[in-house]
Amino acid sequence: MTGTQHPSTGRPGAASAATAPFGRMLTAMITPMTADGALDADGAARLASYLVDDMRNDGLVISGTTGESPTTSNAVMLYDIPGRTGTPITTESLVRLAQHPRIVAVKDAKGDLGASSQVMLSTDLVYYSGEDMLNLPMLALGAAGFVSVVGHVVGDRLHEMIDAHAAGRVDEALAIHRELLPVYIGVMTRTQGVITTKAALKMLGLPGGPVRPPLADATPQQVEQLRTDLVAGGVKLPEGAA
Repeated sequence: MTGTQHPSTGRPGAASAATAPFGRMLTAMITPMTADGALDADGAARLASYLVDDMRNDGLVISGTTGESPTTSNAVMLYDIPGRTGTPITTESLVRLAQHPRIVAVKDAKGDLGASSQVMLSTDLVYYSGEDMLNLPMLALGAAGFVSVVGHVVGDRLHEMIDAHAAGRVDEALAIHRELLPVYIGVMTRTQGVITTKAALKMLGLPGGPVRPPLADATPQQVEQLRTDLVAGGVKLPEGAA
């Protein structure tokens, strides 16, 4: 990785943020389940192919919290998401962790743009936006790309936003961001993201299946609201989608 040397650390600084070791457009993939709650391996393969081939994902993050990892594995991955962990990773801790040779990137869902900027300036950690509503602001700060949830249904348009921003077409990137606001709101703010994502995948005829307890599947009212949000955000749903 190349970049300017930060005066206090001697490590590559913010100029290196455009480097993306895992690609730029990533989706935190749900874990498809069969109707009885078992792992749907065939469905997972089909969904992964769809996300890469149709939604233009460079890579997939599997068995994260969106993948219901607390119910599928005893091993849980650490990333900066205080909304679920209750504790943010401090700036000082991130600067120290950046010295570890195997720690190269951060999925940032903390929503503290000032703290993110400080770490980007002080280290060579590559940042990925982990909060879809802040995808575009994070690009402006120097993030390499996204680890997205709404990428399940609008990954291709998020990729277009990355491409537009990287090419200096900021107005185009902003227009895409604004067009996608109903999708961000519908998937990420009305209830837990994996619940709405699996409901959206069902509408699209893609593998998802039910969530596992303690989560509960979307109610009919939530599904109808989600359908309204997706259509408002430009998602094309099949005729008669459930």
